[in-house]
Amino acid sequence: MKNLKKITILYIVVFILSSFIIHINVWLTSPVSHIKALFHHSLPYHPLLYSFLIFLLIVVFIFFIQLLIKFFRKILKNK
Repeated sequence: MKNLKKITILYIVVFILSSFIIHINVWLTSPVSHIKALFHHSLPYHPLLYSFLIFLLIVVFIFFIQLLIKFFRKILKNK
């Protein structure tokens, strides 16, 4: 459950940061109109999709690093 909480927080952070970074000019000038425009957008779920893809890349990277750490710990332990 502890990992699920960390992963959920990571996804929310990625979602918020990516939405601000991708549309920084709109968020700074007219955030309310930007939120209203999402309902009329041809892909209203695109922030979720992009955030999920970025999130997957981060999770794969973390998993890869953890595998490397385990591998090198085994090597160092056997010496």
